[in-house]
Amino acid sequence: MKVLHVNAGLEQGGGLSHIVNLLTEAKKEGKDFELLTLEEGPVAKAARAANISTHVLGAKGRYDLSSLKRLTAFINDGHYDIVHTHGARANLFLSLIRRKITAIWCITVHSDPYLDFADRGFLGKVFTKLNLHALRKADCVFVVTKRFAKLVVDQAHVDKDKVHVIYNGIFFHDNSEIPAKYEHTYFNIINVARTEKVKGQALLLHAIKKLNDSHVRLYIAGSGSELSNLMALS
Repeated sequence: MKVLHVNAGLEQGGGLSHIVNLLTEAKKEGKDFELLTLEEGPVAKAARAANISTHVLGAKGRYDLSSLKRLTAFINDGHYDIVHTHGARANLFLSLIRRKITAIWCITVHSDPYLDFADRGFLGKVFTKLNLHALRKADCVFVVTKRFAKLVVDQAHVDKDKVHVIYNGIFFHDNSEIPAKYEHTYFNIINVARTEKVKGQALLLHAIKKLNDSHVRLYIAGSGSELSNLMALS
């Protein structure tokens, strides 16, 4: 079975880790999985570093619909059995060529599709609707939590028989060691995520402020468009 995973290529958060770890494990098991990114970027770079078979479509920007013909040809000429998209832009591109390819189309929903384009105004609402439309058109939809499964079925009206919950895997190293326990001066909380509104770090900062406990220390580890705003808020 030949599988092509498709991503826009500019992802830098959990989606990148998920794709690279998934294809790394598939390679270890001898599965015929390949990766196609719409643009050159962090995902292709990380995949190449992991020795994953990686292709770049060469789209000239986020809205380069002229690349749809090349995408169709790449999938059909490659004789892929399954095309598996990750991310709203990859979902949109596949929805536009769905009738022109013979491969089964699957989507993984990595986050709440109603919040992916939060606070982006009119365009955000348009992109949200297009992504939800893509979810309904796909042959199968994988979600990483039961909450997302309920959301895409009850709110997005995706056929429940097409929705499957598969939790994110954890990538263990053979030489992992459990660190020694010791008493901490403070109660430390660390949030590891992209600094985007969808991640809710502003709410977390307000909650820590309301807690008003000098014994608590919060660390936010991540980067993104909200980083400067979060620093100012903190």
